[in-house]
Amino acid sequence: MFDQKKTTRVLALCVFSIAVSIALDAFGAHGLKSILSEQKLEVFHKANRYLMLQNMGAILILLLKSTNKFHIKNQTLVILILGTWIFSMALYAVAFSELNGLSILRFAGAIAPIGGTLMILAWVLLAVNVLKSHQHENTDPA
Repeated sequence: MFDQKKTTRVLALCVFSIAVSIALDAFGAHGLKSILSEQKLEVFHKANRYLMLQNMGAILILLLKSTNKFHIKNQTLVILILGTWIFSMALYAVAFSELNGLSILRFAGAIAPIGGTLMILAWVLLAVNVLKSHQHENTDPA
């Protein structure tokens, strides 16, 4: 389990990430509409959705960990946050790849599946951790 200081830092990172996703989404809706194609704007919004939802999920994991009813490994949370940032940053790069001089950014799309795979892995690990916690709970003598 993370100590209180690390838990506070991770929570702050997650909350900050949600704030960033909201700000970027507003920027995308108003400032990028005339700059990006509709397809690239959708990629930009998808990056925002994943950044927000996965960080909300990370907060949920922190809450579950804090109950001490679930033995959730810290790696699950680290993998989720890392995967989310890799995935979202790759999508942001792809969204801007159609702008003059930034076409090289289109190759960031090749990195997105790594982030996506890490996110999937984190949620599968969470399910395993929860099931194992339930098994330990049922085997503990009362």
